[in-house]
Amino acid sequence: MNEQELAEKLQERLAALQDSGGQDLGSVLGFTWSGVVSGVLFGIAGMWLLGYARKRANYRLVAIAFALMFYPYVTNGPLQDWGVGIALCGLAYWLRK
Repeated sequence: MNEQELAEKLQERLAALQDSGGQDLGSVLGFTWSGVVSGVLFGIAGMWLLGYARKRANYRLVAIAFALMFYPYVTNGPLQDWGVGIALCGLAYWLRK
């Protein structure tokens, strides 16, 4: 992506923000309440799991902890946000021994 294309995308985003009156910044930037809440919640769970896994030298749980902390950046929509987070927490619970 060159500078011209990037400038055009930025102009489109700014125009969309101005059209919305500045009230709906989340939809312009792609944020949803579900994504923010699930990201914070599962990020905290991932940080706790990381400390737990490192104390026990369980590298599978370390990998799951990093996945919990960073997966919200690549999911789209509330079903993926919550589904992947719950599945990773369940997997960590199952592998905790």
